[in-house]
Amino acid sequence: MPFVQQHRRHAIDKYGFAGLVEIEPGDRCYVHYKKMVEAWKKEPGWRTVHALMKEFKLAEPVEADDDLIAAHLAWQVFFNIHVLEYERLKRFENGDI
Repeated sequence: MPFVQQHRRHAIDKYGFAGLVEIEPGDRCYVHYKKMVEAWKKEPGWRTVHALMKEFKLAEPVEADDDLIAAHLAWQVFFNIHVLEYERLKRFENGDI
């Protein structure tokens, strides 16, 4: 869940994880999600989605650690909120399959 409390977001943005007494799973997810949303806002579209997937290497089988799990969860939230909205718009503009 990337939508951690505001005080946690501010601490992470200002000091990284060193700004927290204890790192919670959502904190890592927040960091990944924020990066994805910033890229999306800069250039929304399938190229950005593709680049983010490639950057986060979510298509490669690797051993799961806490950061990778957080990245996967952030990806799922990002994809559902931003990318699917974009795809609905494109389906409306270009027609369904």
